[in-house]
Amino acid sequence: MVNLNLILKDLMEKQNETRYYNQEYSKIKIPTNLSFSLGEFMGAFAGDGNYCYNKKTGHHRIRISLHAKDDKEYGKFLLKIIYKLFNKSACSFQKKNLLIVSFSSVKIYQLLSTLLYLGTYKSRDFCLKYPLKHYSLDFLNGFSRGLFDTDGFVSTNGNICLGLISKSAITNVCDILGLNKIKFTQNIRKIGPKRKHPLFIVRVSRTNTEKFIKNIGFSNKRKETSAIKRRFNRNVCGRRDSNPR
Repeated sequence: MVNLNLILKDLMEKQNETRYYNQEYSKIKIPTNLSFSLGEFMGAFAGDGNYCYNKKTGHHRIRISLHAKDDKEYGKFLLKIIYKLFNKSACSFQKKNLLIVSFSSVKIYQLLSTLLYLGTYKSRDFCLKYPLKHYSLDFLNGFSRGLFDTDGFVSTNGNICLGLISKSAITNVCDILGLNKIKFTQNIRKIGPKRKHPLFIVRVSRTNTEKFIKNIGFSNKRKETSAIKRRFNRNVCGRRDSNPR
């Protein structure tokens, strides 16, 4: 059986990465337990993140791309959680309609690739690297929160939805919802003129909103507010789901 806590401890004990900032060296911290916050970061990266290795500089660049207007406050939250988890100061900047949270770290990339399977095409292939039994429930719930915060949306009829093109990742989320005894439904939006890959969608009905927020919830407060508001708005019942952003 894989002991992920021992793997995290081994990463921590290896030679620490250092960076130069304000004329001081600051050591990268690698968490040694599978916490909710670590899972949340992994989910946010899995949802809207990307990785790039720059051969010229040798930097391992990690970025999470958000909506510049809608996700401004959530971007600030990610900056805080990255510093809290890793003692790493990330930066954020706007590029057209995107808000990009960015930093470079080989050790954090090694951590990502230890806990997640990223595949050849990350958006289509990503999922948890090991069976769910190897992760703590806190980590799994945090992972789900990060995905719903980034790739999730609240439909006009109050359903909390998540749309991914990775079938394996959607399976992960469905299994995690099952562990929390949160009822859900699934469907697929097939390939069409504007869709190169099928979109796998999981929906938590608004009757399960309270349990979802208690066990998994949102750190993206815009989505949490929308879910709570539409949960009690009877006038929206019967409308079709809106398209995910």
